[in-house]
Amino acid sequence: PGWVVGVFLPEGQVRQPILDYVRRQGWVAAVVVLSMLPLLWWLLRLGLSPLRRLARQIALVGQGEIPRITLDTSLDELRRIARTFNDVEHERGLERAERHRRQAYLDAVLRSSPLPMFLASLDGRITYVNPALESLTGLSTPAFQRREWLRRLHPEDRPVLFALWRDAVNG
Repeated sequence: PGWVVGVFLPEGQVRQPILDYVRRQGWVAAVVVLSMLPLLWWLLRLGLSPLRRLARQIALVGQGEIPRITLDTSLDELRRIARTFNDVEHERGLERAERHRRQAYLDAVLRSSPLPMFLASLDGRITYVNPALESLTGLSTPAFQRREWLRRLHPEDRPVLFALWRDAVNG
């Protein structure tokens, strides 16, 4: 009675049942994961659908087809994004309307002025000539844009005019 019995097995025999179990479970895990992928894909699409709707509505607002975003979602973050986008779009619309109003005013002033005037871009190209300047010179806006007015300058006046022009463009 106080005997101790021991069994000694080669290492390969001891590990073999464990390795077989792991291999079987590995295949089971692979089958479970592969069968879960469609479900996970569907859940991901379902979870991201409010973002897709948001992106679609932003595109429609950008194209002018709808005036603002209306999202029906329980996600607070997306509602805040939509509200912020609508606020920014509203401000942008106000700025655009103000810019159009100012442009219409400037156009009216330039068109009705008896003084010859022109507008030039920052790189010095003439972009607009009012009717008074067209009448005075006999050149149209396209002729000014093609720089035909340079041919009418006296050669001695050109260096002074070009220096003044560069100073005006460079600020």
